[in-house]
Amino acid sequence: MFLALGYIFQTFGMIPAQLGGTTPARTAFITGLFVVFVPVGQFLLTRTRPQASVWLGVLFAVAGLWFLSGLGASPTREAGSGWVWGDSMVFICSLAYTVHMLILGRSDDSYSTVLLTFVQLLVVMGVCAAMSVITGEQAPAPRGAQLWYALIICGVFASAYAFAIQTWAQQIMPPSQVALILIMEPAFGGLFGWLAAGAVFVRELIGAALMMCAMFFAELPGTTRQRTEPSLEGPPVLIDQSD
Repeated sequence: MFLALGYIFQTFGMIPAQLGGTTPARTAFITGLFVVFVPVGQFLLTRTRPQASVWLGVLFAVAGLWFLSGLGASPTREAGSGWVWGDSMVFICSLAYTVHMLILGRSDDSYSTVLLTFVQLLVVMGVCAAMSVITGEQAPAPRGAQLWYALIICGVFASAYAFAIQTWAQQIMPPSQVALILIMEPAFGGLFGWLAAGAVFVRELIGAALMMCAMFFAELPGTTRQRTEPSLEGPPVLIDQSD
């Protein structure tokens, strides 16, 4: 449900500007704030204080996200001069993604990764279908090889396969660490954009470098949580993976 809410509120936030929508740059930055919210939520729910390296990674990630988003690069509205209705919708999206990661972080390896992923995507499909009926929107069936190619790439690899990996990883990694790695998405987007267009801006290079530093801090020893491993002769044995 929270994954579906994240998609829906992010889409609502990017309606046309004349209707109160926000810009892609502001959307990228506000959505990425989950990298801050997740460690805070993890502490509030579990009373587990994230490692200092995680908080340092958060600072680098937010700074890198700021450079990559292009905010403050020009005096136009793209840089943003005031909070709009669309910003609030995207902010709710960021909170929804935060709760989604925190909930996944409470699962363990006794659950089927494939089944958890299937249920997540099934619920998202059901919620979005219901929203389509409620709002009265009608969309024609996809036509054309290029559109089907995009749907398959985004639906299978960028969604189903990616969420399966995330679901599996969160059974052995803390949510704060996962958030820092997921925030690399815009950095990789910039890299592939540079490979496709053959041009890159200094701000993008700085932002990508800062995010690489953030992921480095996320992977420092001691950032992985404790988890239980089944014992052959008795109850689960607690293993400390930070050693």
